[in-house]
Amino acid sequence: MKPIATGYVFSIMNAIMAMSKNRCIGKDGKLPWPSIKKDFQWFKEFTLNKSIVIGRKTYETLPILKHRTIWVLSNSIKEGAGALFDTSTMYHYVPLDKLHIIPQDAIVAGGKSTYNLCMPNIKEFYVTIIDKEYEGDTYMFEFEHLFNKYEVIKEFDNCKVIRYYDRPETVKCYVCGWNGNKSECKIVKHEIPDVPSWVSYFCPNCLFRW
Repeated sequence: MKPIATGYVFSIMNAIMAMSKNRCIGKDGKLPWPSIKKDFQWFKEFTLNKSIVIGRKTYETLPILKHRTIWVLSNSIKEGAGALFDTSTMYHYVPLDKLHIIPQDAIVAGGKSTYNLCMPNIKEFYVTIIDKEYEGDTYMFEFEHLFNKYEVIKEFDNCKVIRYYDRPETVKCYVCGWNGNKSECKIVKHEIPDVPSWVSYFCPNCLFRW
């Protein structure tokens, strides 16, 4: 039996990340490089008073982030389980097949599997590049080719923050799991006398309509 369709997720999220020159992003659940104060300040500036999307492993190693709403993607933890509570922080626990309930302005903040899961929905990616190679156990996959443009928006302590943007709008079908460009969907325009016209989109794989 097919799951009940809940709609499509558009390319609506931003993401933030730091990685080394050789694409390393983690070692033993931590950052592989010494603390970079200005990068932490940038992360705080970018995410303050916003929603953040993270995976279970990142959640288990993350310190309290005040004045944010944390959306934890996991099928194995339940509401309130092991959270580091702060009166200014709210936690939500989201099964991996319920991405559509996450707010449209959410910011994806790791780890690697969460970036991979959310990549079809990321419209802008803000990446701090540390200009040095580090060894670790987690390396970021290539994603740069998915964006048409990029620009350096900050520089500090041998680091550059690059904004990747201008990405074709993507959609995901929650019936069959198809991911692709919205332009690939079949479009039907409905016109009825005395009623404003509207457009329906159909998944090119299973023809689910929304």
